[in-house]
Amino acid sequence: MKRMLYVSMLVVIFFTVSENALANDLPFVTSVTFDQSTIMPNLGGTRDVLFSLGVYDSDGYQDITNSVNFTLTGPKGNILPVDNKITLLPGNQTSPSSMSFSGKLKMEFYETPGTYILEAAPVDSMGAIGGKGNGNYDYSPLLGIQTMEQMAAFGSVNPGEKSQVSQINIQNIGNVALDVLIAGTDLIGPSGGIIDVNSFKYQFGSLFNNIDSKTLSETPILNEINLVPGINSTEMLNLQITLPVDIPAGAYSGTLSLYATASSNISGDPSVALTVSVPETVPEPTTMLLLGLGLMGLAGVRRKLKK
Repeated sequence: MKRMLYVSMLVVIFFTVSENALANDLPFVTSVTFDQSTIMPNLGGTRDVLFSLGVYDSDGYQDITNSVNFTLTGPKGNILPVDNKITLLPGNQTSPSSMSFSGKLKMEFYETPGTYILEAAPVDSMGAIGGKGNGNYDYSPLLGIQTMEQMAAFGSVNPGEKSQVSQINIQNIGNVALDVLIAGTDLIGPSGGIIDVNSFKYQFGSLFNNIDSKTLSETPILNEINLVPGINSTEMLNLQITLPVDIPAGAYSGTLSLYATASSNISGDPSVALTVSVPETVPEPTTMLLLGLGLMGLAGVRRKLKK
């Protein structure tokens, strides 16, 4: 009977693990600070809010990368997208275990005022996400309007008649809902001619009608239009003038002033030039006929006197 011989083999594998691989402490944020001089919104434009970021890693500054994950929380607790909003510059070594970064956060003029929280989480050389840190800044309320047109021209209007309706687009270039105060001046023409400011009627909205329109005045009048902020937040202002019957011919001009108002604050003073041309009065055909008959009558009387 044959015997089977079983041989067991023991294979021992040796390997080494580096001390750094065993330790691999994660980086963490030590500070997020903002340049307070860059936080005020920019009327109708963007503002680069500047910030600084400190990161520490006990494995050494070489383990800190230029990759940082950001989360931005708005005043209402909503998470805002940060793509194309945050720019982070390459970091600088500040100690054997620390790096500092500079960055900018783009804020639009219409973004909600209040406290914003920027949270940062650094990424190490192995792709691991480290400890988070955050900082906050207050985006101030900003009140402002502008007009898309610099002039409201009514063209040529005969005495005693109404002009065509002229329209002015008003834009909210701040970040709060606003109402508008509106005032005007008399229109001054040649030879001391004056068109009273009360000759104007105005109305906000896409349409104009005399029933709902208001009379323009030198004293600012409050118009509660509640123009909310937004990238293209506009409202239409319609204007019409009725000329007096005895106004001298010539070119007349004045000024329309607009003021943004909200929460008892008043800001901005965009003005629009008001112009209207009054043509020379041309006698009506009936008037010409009566004048001609009158002249003929005078000629007949003179002939009789000569005889």
